[in-house]
Amino acid sequence: MTCAPGRGAAADVRHVGPGWLSLVLSMDPGRVVIDVPSVSGGGIILARFCVDLAQAATRVATDLDKGSQGGGRR
Repeated sequence: MTCAPGRGAAADVRHVGPGWLSLVLSMDPGRVVIDVPSVSGGGIILARFCVDLAQAATRVATDLDKGSQGGGRR
């Protein structure tokens, strides 16, 4: 799947149950919901994925911010 965020895109969480959250990416248009896998240790799997996602998103944001200041690639 390939998509690009629209002007109203946002990331949020959805409460699935007590202590269980899903990651929600509202893409404007469209939405991606990433739930806890229904396997043993699913919460840990999603937690690790979210950490990886946060690190990668931070790298992209940092690079784009440098680009907006004339110092990075676009």
